[in-house]
Amino acid sequence: MAFSPRHARRAELEKVLQACQSEPRVVAEVSTSFAAVDLAREGLGLSIVNPFPWCSIARRTWSFAPSPPKSATAPIM
Repeated sequence: MAFSPRHARRAELEKVLQACQSEPRVVAEVSTSFAAVDLAREGLGLSIVNPFPWCSIARRTWSFAPSPPKSATAPIM
């Protein structure tokens, strides 16, 4: 799942993926991280979201992976 094109996080992710010569396979566009997590939980795919709102309510069926160090990613301009 990806945020809608007007969302700032979508633009940032696309820049990083482009720098890595990767292209996402978007199966759904969402406007909130809650919708992205709900769809991922239902098995539609995965999404990159800010885990902050989820840490306090996370269930055992959810997993969060930290981002790689900034030195390992392309700069976001």
